Amino acid sequence: GASASALAALEEDEMDLGAICIDMGAGVTSAAVFSGGSLVHVECLAVGGEHVTQDIARGFSPPAPAPAEDIHAALAA
Repeated sequence: GASASALAALEEDEMDLGAICIDMGAGVTSAAVFSGGSLVHVECLAVGGEHVTQDIARGFSPPAPAPAEDIHAALAA
């Protein structure tokens, strides 16, 4: 989840000053909010990267999901 990702990605001073770490998986996006060096809030949404790929597929109407995944990966880089 986002709290584990935050511990791996954020520096101690970032957590002290205040930071949000967003972890977007295929089906779920979670966020961890840090302030004063402490985890103060965690939120999860049932929307993830797979939804982004489906939206791209609908918007550009490629013939198959694979090109939509390629577009998603290119935009995320």
